[in-house]
Amino acid sequence: MRLVLNDQLITFRSGEMLFINPDSVLEQFEDKNGDCDITLIMIAEAERFRSVVIDRHLCDLMLSLRRRPVIRLGKDDLELADVYKRLIELLMKSQKEQPYNDQVLNSLADVFLFQLLNLVGSKLPSSSRTVEPVPGQELFFRFLDVLKEGKGQIRSVEQMADRLCVSPKYLARIVRVNSGMTPSQWMDEYTMRSAIHELRHCSKPIKDIALSLGFPNQSSFGTFFRRHSGFSPAVYRQKNL
Repeated sequence: MRLVLNDQLITFRSGEMLFINPDSVLEQFEDKNGDCDITLIMIAEAERFRSVVIDRHLCDLMLSLRRRPVIRLGKDDLELADVYKRLIELLMKSQKEQPYNDQVLNSLADVFLFQLLNLVGSKLPSSSRTVEPVPGQELFFRFLDVLKEGKGQIRSVEQMADRLCVSPKYLARIVRVNSGMTPSQWMDEYTMRSAIHELRHCSKPIKDIALSLGFPNQSSFGTFFRRHSGFSPAVYRQKNL
């Protein structure tokens, strides 16, 4: 199976697992053999999930998976994943009227999720994994929430720090400790994601896109986009019509 994930061509084969981060754009499926059978697992964000699972370890995993979204599974990995899948399906069919059915399914889903995280973590270099507490986690998560809500329109570290009621220097330190990236790098990533979506899926002029993303003019937007993609906005739009 070949597809385009966030404008990156991805190929994955039998025995491999493809991870798709939130806010991703998935398109251009190509089934080379015409007989692909794919199991899709969707994990939706919830407050309980965030408070229990999200930490530096998970942040490292998600960043690594953004760079390398295909993980090769061994025979034991595939068998274990299939056991969880079949058990969840069986419980959904046989315990519909049981009083604690929801609790059982939720707990089993949590177990499956943690096992999945263990599986992914075992495939990554040990230097990228840690279980130690990281200072400023809550601020970092608030930073990501504001970025997501802003849809690429927040361009200044000072503006972001003001929204979070902290100093730019403190925000920069917390974001780097929790993610290994600077606030500017995160903001550029979200801005590029929004810009690519607008250029590929909207017909409004490039000048309007630039202004909507917080750039003072089309020229500065073009410089930014070319630095991160290698193309001008106009050329990129033409190549991806």
